[in-house]
Amino acid sequence: MLTAEGRRAAHDEIDARLAAWIGERDVDELAEQLAASGVPTAAVAVPRDQIHNPQLRHRRLFEEEDHPITGTHLVPGLPVRFSRVSRWNRRPSPTLGQHNDEILAEIGLADAAPRLREHGIMGDRVAGS
Repeated sequence: MLTAEGRRAAHDEIDARLAAWIGERDVDELAEQLAASGVPTAAVAVPRDQIHNPQLRHRRLFEEEDHPITGTHLVPGLPVRFSRVSRWNRRPSPTLGQHNDEILAEIGLADAAPRLREHGIMGDRVAGS
């Protein structure tokens, strides 16, 4: 395992050992330990976990949304602030296909909507649900 060729030949064993070693550690501690050892690294910020990041919350990145389907929850806003803008998100996120008819009408294709739905090209549900 001391050469690139040796590491390629033993990649499954190396992956298994790394997975076991990494699995026992906190991601932030691991990133700090690797960085302190000279390995350029940082913890990956998974989008679903960003809402728990104290720095992002302190900087008021998230705004409360009152959605008619999903209820009240926090959603990301813009990372800048202006004194005259109290919030960036002024209406709930659209649902799948919510504005299809309006957009087609705007571009002169309102008559195409039934055919597009019939052929499964557009709709308001995820295919197979």
